[in-house]
Amino acid sequence: MKRFEKILQKIKYNKDHKYLVSISDIHLTNDSSYGKFNSDGVNEDLLNKFDIVDESINVANYLKAPYVMCGDFFDKRINDAITLNYAALIISKFNTKTHKERVPFAVFIAGNHEFDDSEGKHCVLNQYNFFNTRVFIYTLPFFVEHLPNIRTDLNYRFHCVPANKNSEKTLRELNLNFVRKANKEFLLFHGPIQGADMGSMKAPDGVSPTLISELATKFDWIICGDFHKFQYVNNLKNVYYCGSLKQMNMGDMFQ
Repeated sequence: MKRFEKILQKIKYNKDHKYLVSISDIHLTNDSSYGKFNSDGVNEDLLNKFDIVDESINVANYLKAPYVMCGDFFDKRINDAITLNYAALIISKFNTKTHKERVPFAVFIAGNHEFDDSEGKHCVLNQYNFFNTRVFIYTLPFFVEHLPNIRTDLNYRFHCVPANKNSEKTLRELNLNFVRKANKEFLLFHGPIQGADMGSMKAPDGVSPTLISELATKFDWIICGDFHKFQYVNNLKNVYYCGSLKQMNMGDMFQ
């Protein structure tokens, strides 16, 4: 966990506190121009991303925390066998004896890079849906789900809005019909919010920031993926973009 040692030192783990680890936009792919291929045909950029995700899961293990991947786990919908294999290694890690005892569950939602239609029928994440009973994968844009209490001391509920062209409509319906049923209510969203920091400019389009502010009064946390820069949204301390843990391309220079 060398990458996260300074963060963990600041956290000063307290067994009486409840934690959650969230990341997004790791963009797994073996088809990258940012790394060389080894003798087995594996791109060093993919290996580096794998190591980053692996370490982030180890952090969740250390903190005994649920784990969230808020979209764009993959870089594209159609992937080669090497990329799919490394993704499987990551997801299967939650099923090892060590992580079963300490990481209660993981939630993955689809990002815009992972499916090619608004109905979410063609999403690379779908093939991992039954891969691990403790990893919950949501790809349908209108899907809202209550997670079972796998760990008795947690009373969390996650509302998942993966990337889709109707996300603002989905969020408005959620805002209108929301009823609190858990101690902690989480909204997971992958997509743009108007005015969010894209690095070189503010997002000109996206979900209304007014709507996000309204939702922020109802949810304990709104966790977002899509933009690669970590940031709080609208100066709200319970709404944030996870950001990417690695620069993905030259476009991320300012993020």
